[in-house]
Amino acid sequence: MEKKLSIIGVDAYGKAMLQELGGRGFRFINCVNMDDNGNGSFDESALATELKDIDLAFVVANNCSAYSAKIAQYCKSLGILTLGLLPDADAAKQFLDCADSAMVVNSVADVESIAVMMHQMAYLPGHINIDIVDVRAVLKNSGLFYFGIGTAEGNDRCIAATQAAVDGVNIKPDNIIVVVSSSNEYAFTIGELTKLNDYLQTKFPKSDILWGNNTDVALDKEIRVSVLLASKR
Repeated sequence: MEKKLSIIGVDAYGKAMLQELGGRGFRFINCVNMDDNGNGSFDESALATELKDIDLAFVVANNCSAYSAKIAQYCKSLGILTLGLLPDADAAKQFLDCADSAMVVNSVADVESIAVMMHQMAYLPGHINIDIVDVRAVLKNSGLFYFGIGTAEGNDRCIAATQAAVDGVNIKPDNIIVVVSSSNEYAFTIGELTKLNDYLQTKFPKSDILWGNNTDVALDKEIRVSVLLASKR
């Protein structure tokens, strides 16, 4: 399936991220064209062409400069779900003024994991389906978001995987999307769903939770829990 999300680098930080990520199946757009004061310009028609058929764009930047804000605002004007990925909380919060949502990332591995798992969550069919409409409903004009992944096996695999997925949560979520992946032979059960739901309702009692479930043939006895959490503004 063609990936309908794009990763846009808008400054030296974003460019470095793109260079390290290169060639991993996503549409990368290098928009680095600004001065030392964070000002710059871009060709709107050229960027619109690059973003054709894109539903979701990650804008990777070191801070909320005038230029990175301009790029994010233009993506939003095209109807694209626009998410900022920035290296610290203050920059991410500032970026909410121009993007739908933002998250703190600390490495190339963070960016890649978020892009891969967001693609799987938004576009891959499942037994209980989550799609881009659900992702958009949770993230459009939201506050900060957090994306976590956990994998575990054994008797308490569902709780262990969920704990790993939400271990680094640094926001108070109002909405949560959970997608659970398992093999056909060791499929996710209703009993495990109940345990996961009870755990998340206890940990985040004021959050609305949306569930999805799919099969991943690469998994064996383990279960993978992908969690998207978003706060309101």
